[in-house]
Amino acid sequence: MAGPGVSIISGMLATLLLHLSHTSVTAEPRTVVTASGCGLVQLGCEGGSMMVVREASFTPVSGGVEGCEGRGEGVIVSNNQDIWRAVVGRCNGDRERECVFEMGVDLPVSASWGRGRTDVRYSCEESVHSYCGGRVDGVGEGYISSPGYPRYYLGGRECVWTLSVGKGQKIQLELADLSLRETGSGCEDSVMIKEEGKTLLHLCGQLIQPIYFLSTTNLVEVRMRTAASRQQLYPRRGLLLHFTPDGCAAPPSIADGSSVQVNSSLARLSCNPGHVLQSTLSA
Repeated sequence: MAGPGVSIISGMLATLLLHLSHTSVTAEPRTVVTASGCGLVQLGCEGGSMMVVREASFTPVSGGVEGCEGRGEGVIVSNNQDIWRAVVGRCNGDRERECVFEMGVDLPVSASWGRGRTDVRYSCEESVHSYCGGRVDGVGEGYISSPGYPRYYLGGRECVWTLSVGKGQKIQLELADLSLRETGSGCEDSVMIKEEGKTLLHLCGQLIQPIYFLSTTNLVEVRMRTAASRQQLYPRRGLLLHFTPDGCAAPPSIADGSSVQVNSSLARLSCNPGHVLQSTLSA
């Protein structure tokens, strides 16, 4: 980023088009790995990081005697809701070194699918904000989870998170998991995402598949409300939300000049007459 303007004798106007790099404001991309198996799929994370299931698929196979060495055939059941929900229910949020997903036990309906290979794409996450509410500065991608995720969530609470990124940026949001008790049409236990007073999302119950959307500003509010009850803990997973800054933050103002955000990846820095940019020392 260019520094303050420096005075020179020349009266020329120094202007710089600065191409903003996304890597300057976001964390390193998460490593997404694939675990495969026929009947059993083993997921593993090191160092107490949290497992997050991204995708799941089933591929029928033929040939071979044991395992999944046979030739793949038929239609791949990619991101099948039943598979995804079953793997999420078994392994999402796990902080143990490994999690074993067994198709016959964790997804009994799969017995009618025949023999095949199950592939699970997942990541191991460390940046997880698991407190009940608060301000979350999205300088890089990360996760918001309800306290106790995925073993339980708190009853009779309202957790409000204010998620913000840099000026000029937007927020990519993924509702990665939601599992709340059934409270009828009143949605007494629910999650709401709002932006400038407008409700972007209001859900309760169980998430069928991940939900993705993009904010229009750099600030959103995430509100998880649970109805008052004598029960303090509910044996459901709760909330897991993934966020990623989109675009680049607007550059800060410079001395003896101006900075203008042209678009999400380009900014224009201009010096007043009689100045140049300190980083170039040229008009």
